[in-house]
Amino acid sequence: MQFVKNRKGGDCLLYEGFIYRKHHQRGDKTYWICTKYDGEHCRGRCKSENGVVEVTNGDHNHTVDPSEADVRDRLAKMKSLASTTQELPCEIITKTVENASRSVAASLPSPC
Repeated sequence: MQFVKNRKGGDCLLYEGFIYRKHHQRGDKTYWICTKYDGEHCRGRCKSENGVVEVTNGDHNHTVDPSEADVRDRLAKMKSLASTTQELPCEIITKTVENASRSVAASLPSPC
């Protein structure tokens, strides 16, 4: 299982290219819904237990965005650097955006 951070620092599940947020948990089972559920009414769902993921509804109404996970990782890195270093925001953004693909860089703040 692979995780990416959401805007508030919580874990989202990255599975088969789709990103899911935690919906609820019962015992050892965690139930996940697609992060596009609210905005696009996507019905994609899965559950995980002991590191094993099972898709319970694979009917997504959107395609996989291959850059979304990288964007989330870079935004989390930016946030972490901002709270743990004395670097200027412009320096943090420049460090984080460097070597990003065009599709990823387009979703990140622009360097100064």
